[in-house]
Amino acid sequence: LLRVILTVWSIVEVLFLFYQCYLYVRIQRQHVAPALTAAERDQLVSYALANIKDLRTTLSKWFHDRSFHEIDRHSISAWLAFAFYSKHHHQLDDDEQEQIESFIEKIEMSHQLKALKNNSKEKIAYMKHILDPVRVIFRPFIFYFVTDTLMDNVIGRSIFYFRNYQFRQIGHLQYWTYYQPSVNRAEEEDPIIFFHGIGAGLLFYQPFISHLHQKFSHNRRLIFISMRCISLRYPSLDQIPNLSETTASIKLLFDQYQINKAVFMGHRFIDSRLLRFR
Repeated sequence: LLRVILTVWSIVEVLFLFYQCYLYVRIQRQHVAPALTAAERDQLVSYALANIKDLRTTLSKWFHDRSFHEIDRHSISAWLAFAFYSKHHHQLDDDEQEQIESFIEKIEMSHQLKALKNNSKEKIAYMKHILDPVRVIFRPFIFYFVTDTLMDNVIGRSIFYFRNYQFRQIGHLQYWTYYQPSVNRAEEEDPIIFFHGIGAGLLFYQPFISHLHQKFSHNRRLIFISMRCISLRYPSLDQIPNLSETTASIKLLFDQYQINKAVFMGHRFIDSRLLRFR
């Protein structure tokens, strides 16, 4: 019996590895980035600069905490090629290179900065998430059986059910919600919407969720969003909502419960696509 179990399990693990390899090939494909007009690009740049408090610190973060004084002009130009055109620097045409150089000069004048001359001795790395390959860890099937099946679907769901939470899906979002109607509707406050961070989903937040429940469940609706795409769930490419799908789902959530405004909370995962609902 043990031999049969080990044989079947080994076959499952091998098939699961091939499945992950298939997903790996799919996600490594380069997609053409949406093209921006010069006016749209200038508008985005103006908005970004207006909300950046310290340009030196911001650039330092993009260059993996390198000091601004160590970042040369060529590295900044390469980073802007990624940011503006979703290209490597050597892929730019003459007009695009000229626009980037003009932008650097404009920034130097308006922010009283001076980029270093090109440093040919060292290539400074910077974050370019839509150009770099996705780093994938091939975990065995037993790993997801524990994190997804046991921890999330069995233990996590049981805890919410015992607390009388309801599981719902609206648009591309799955969530748990609790609502106890107040005698006086005027005393009800804005609902709390919580997005968990990268990890094993909502299970490890149960002490925090318990605290919120005890303190606010009597006069607020509580909504805890379960983000499958940033949880240790079975790998898939089907449940990764993009920006427009996420915002559309939040709008449906607001319409469903007739919410005008809400308190958004998150841990280790702050999604800019939600800022418009603050």
